[in-house]
Amino acid sequence: YLLSSGQVRSAESMVPDPQQAYSEQAAVVVYVDAQNAGESAVGRTLAPFLKELPGQLANLPGAEELPMPSASELSFLQSLEGVELAEIVLVMEGEAAQGGTSQMSENDSLLLVTKLTQVLEDQEGLIGQLLALAEQRQSGLSNQVAQTRSREGAAEMFAVPSEAFGDAQLPFPVSLALGPGTGGSVLAFGRTDKVKGFLSGQTTGRLPVTVDKLMSSRGQVWIYASIPPEAAQAMGAGGAQGADQVPMMAGMSESLEQVRNFGMNFSLNSRGLDFQLALGFASSQAAQEMKQSVDGMVGFMKMAASQSPSSASGSLQRLQVGSAGDVFRLSTSVALSELRQGVQIARQQLGASGGMGATAGARP
Repeated sequence: YLLSSGQVRSAESMVPDPQQAYSEQAAVVVYVDAQNAGESAVGRTLAPFLKELPGQLANLPGAEELPMPSASELSFLQSLEGVELAEIVLVMEGEAAQGGTSQMSENDSLLLVTKLTQVLEDQEGLIGQLLALAEQRQSGLSNQVAQTRSREGAAEMFAVPSEAFGDAQLPFPVSLALGPGTGGSVLAFGRTDKVKGFLSGQTTGRLPVTVDKLMSSRGQVWIYASIPPEAAQAMGAGGAQGADQVPMMAGMSESLEQVRNFGMNFSLNSRGLDFQLALGFASSQAAQEMKQSVDGMVGFMKMAASQSPSSASGSLQRLQVGSAGDVFRLSTSVALSELRQGVQIARQQLGASGGMGATAGARP
C-alpha cells in the first residue's frame, strides 16, 4: 500500500480521522458517533443514567470480584478536563477476536481510536493527567511511561508497559498516541505496529465487504463481527441445549451453526431508537430457516406481551423479521417514552441491589 505525497504531508501535520483505522481483515469493528448520539433525544435521556452507572455498578455486592476499575479510578477518569468524545472506532484482528480462542496471541491485534470534540489547547495537560492515572495504577509507572515518549508523525507516542494491565497479559507491545486531528484531537491505543501504521497513514480505512452487505445503512452506533465455523458450531450446540426447554428453538440451533458474520446497528433519532440485528449465513437456505424459526418465537412473544403489558411491550409488538439472500434481519424501534420508563426501572432495580444512591460496600 503506497502513500501519495498528500497523504504523507497529512500524516506529518495531522493525525488521521478514526475511520482511517478500518481494516479489510478486521474480525471485529465497533463504531460510535458519540457526539451526534449524545446530542440526540435518546442521548440526552440516557446521559445522566450512563454517567452514574459505572460508579454505581462498583457499589454492588460482589463487585470487588469483577475486572473493573475501582470507584476512585472511575472518579478520576470522569474528572479528566477537556475530554469530550466525538467519535470512537475499535478494530480487532485475529482468532481471539473471532472467538476461536480465549487467549490473544502474537497474531492478534487491537486498535482503539477516539476523537475529541475539539483540538486540545493544552495537550500537555491531558498527557499529565493520563500519567497521573498511570501513577495511581502503580507507583513509579508514570516515570516509566514518560521515558518512552517519542514523536510519530503529528502525534506524541508512549509505550504502555504490561504493569498497566494488572493480571491481564497481552502477547504484543502496546502504545498510546495523542495528537491534533481535523476538528479535534485524536487518541490511538493498541498494538504498537498498528498504532504506528494508523498514524503514518498506512491503514486502508476500508471495511470488510460483508459490513455493507449486512448493514447498508448504519446509525450512530454499530458493531460488526465475523464468526468462524467452529464458533458457530458452539453457538448451535448452545441452542440445542435450549431446545430441551423451548422446542421451537430446535430449528434455530441448526441454523446458528451456519452463521458466518454478525451486525448490530443502533440509530438514535427524535422518536427514540431504531435497532437492527443482522446475521450473515453460509447459504440462503440457512437464512430462510432462521427466519421461519424466529417468526414463530416472535409471534409467541407478541401474544404474551399483549396479555401482560410492560415497558417493553411496544418494542416487542414492533418487531419485524425478514431475510434477503443469505442475510437474516431482526429489527424493532423503542420509543423515547419507553426508554425513559426503562431507565426508571433500572434505577429502581439498582437501588434495590445496593447500586444507585447506595453507599454501603463502596470500594475506595
